[in-house]
Amino acid sequence: MCIATEVEIKNEEYKIKYIGDIPKLFCDFPLIGTETFYLPVIVNSFYFSPQTERDGIWLKGSDDPEVDKNKYLLETAMEIYIDLINDLQNNEFKNLFNIVESRFPLTNLDYFDELWFKNHIHKRVKDYVFNAKIVEIESEIGEKKSIQDLWFPMKSYENKLREKI
Repeated sequence: MCIATEVEIKNEEYKIKYIGDIPKLFCDFPLIGTETFYLPVIVNSFYFSPQTERDGIWLKGSDDPEVDKNKYLLETAMEIYIDLINDLQNNEFKNLFNIVESRFPLTNLDYFDELWFKNHIHKRVKDYVFNAKIVEIESEIGEKKSIQDLWFPMKSYENKLREKI
């Protein structure tokens, strides 16, 4: 099991790159079609049980050992992801917003347990990211704050009020 993302070095700064168009699930090779699985990182495991077409993994089915194994592997990947965020927030990495995507996957619901994903993957990632110090503060170079400690003006505010804020 491993997770990955892309990083570029520019002007001696490490910047996290956006991985939106890359498959998010690999079983040694990419599972084509998982670009819209919307995990915050790429997950690779030789032990995944891919679907026959290799366009996803089985995540739905009661008492199915392949489904249980895939769920366990994704949960493990998210534990590794949380460790990665811990390391990144305490280092000089930039553009951490590129590694915190938390949308629901666009996948075939016949093979996807939405409730399990919501409770075991999505909620955990979202809660952790909300409290992690990942937002770079423009006025305080090198300092990062958590989303929970910041206030963002709403789009519905008038331009004059937004500029004042």
